[in-house]
Amino acid sequence: VADDVSYRFRMSYDNRTRLVVTIFDESFMTLKKNRNDSLTEKTIPHGTILDTSNVEGYCVDLAYTICHERLKLP
Repeated sequence: VADDVSYRFRMSYDNRTRLVVTIFDESFMTLKKNRNDSLTEKTIPHGTILDTSNVEGYCVDLAYTICHERLKLP
């Protein structure tokens, strides 16, 4: 570790859950197509937390870039 300040800053982000809240809107956030199409926007109960492997779009890409490339979170 080069300096104690950057180490403490990074450690303040460890062991926390981050939630991104958004709505489904074409190109910003959509469900990935699955083989049996059992998962649709209408069948997901309100307030459900989705795994990132089930969604795609600009908001997903932006959240990934901020977390992994900018903040260097695992």
